[in-house]
Amino acid sequence: MSELKKCPFCGSEAEVRSYKIAAGVSILRKVYTVTCSNYLCWVKPETRHISGWTNRIEAIEYWNRRTSDDSN
Repeated sequence: MSELKKCPFCGSEAEVRSYKIAAGVSILRKVYTVTCSNYLCWVKPETRHISGWTNRIEAIEYWNRRTSDDSN
């Protein structure tokens, strides 16, 4: 599993969040976003598109591309 890099804006820890997309009472799928754990930070959750990533590892890898390798 990929390790999350810290936020490229404030240096705080990042976190993966998961959401269930539902239609009525049926759960259609689970999606993932990665965001900064510091609620005062202005960074937006990293998503591929508005509905998020369907794969946790891809969401983490996409987030990690935002940061430079020398910051962590």
